[in-house]
Formats: sequence, C-alpha cells, structure tokens
Amino acid sequence: MTNANDINIDDIIDNPAKHGFTWGSGDVAKAGVTWKNVPYIEHKNVALMMATFGDDYFLDCANTRSGRVRDQTIRDDIYDNRKLATNDREMKRIIIERALGNKRSRRGRTVAVFFSNDGEEHATKELAIARNRELAAAEANA
Repeated sequence: MTNANDINIDDIIDNPAKHGFTWGSGDVAKAGVTWKNVPYIEHKNVALMMATFGDDYFLDCANTRSGRVRDQTIRDDIYDNRKLATNDREMKRIIIERALGNKRSRRGRTVAVFFSNDGEEHATKELAIARNRELAAAEANA
C-alpha cells in the first residue's frame, strides 16, 4: 500500500485509471428518496488498486460484501447530510476514504484515524504500526 504521507485523495479522484479503476454512477435510494448519478468504483486493474488501497480493500470485498455495495453505503451519508447529494467531488472523496480504510460517521466525518507514536496520522492501522516499528528500530540503534 502507498505510504500514508504519499496518499493524495485528490489525485485518486481526478486520475482513477492511474489507480486501477473508473468512476461509475447509479441511483441510490433510502427512505423513499432517490439520488441520481451517485458515483461508485468500477474495478479495472487489481494490481494498481492494490498498490493504492492495499489488500484489505479486496479482502473486505471477498469476505463480506461487494465493493459496489460498500461504495453505495454513501446513501447513509447523503441522507444524513443532503448537501452531499449536489457535491459529486465530496461523494467521491467519501468513497476513496472508505476504500483507504477510513470509516464515515452518520454525519459524514471520518471517525477512524490511525496515529503512530510520534503523532503522525496514517490512512490505515497497518501503516501506523509500520511507522511505530521504524521508530522503535531507530531508538534501538541510537
């Protein structure tokens, strides 16, 4: 997976082919309200996607539910914050954050954040653990 410091969500949103996917769109509905053209990820190149999103993205798809179903859970965020329905970029940002392992709350903000012992923020738990190992090794060699 890409180093957390190197992750550029805007680049992923703007250049999906570089990261192994294209943007699809479809309708989603909740509580009798339907939103048109809600984006979702269409997988095109597994190797590129794994380089960007890591193994957990595909393991989640294989072990629990399809990526499209996971991506369509954006309807909960849209339903709770209807302004998102008119902001295509923010909907894509939420989908990318989910694919990177971040979870969204019902109010549309990230609730899963991973920090290493030096206070650095990481996109995944694994990256935070890897950084902690680097810090421990550097301290042991000092």
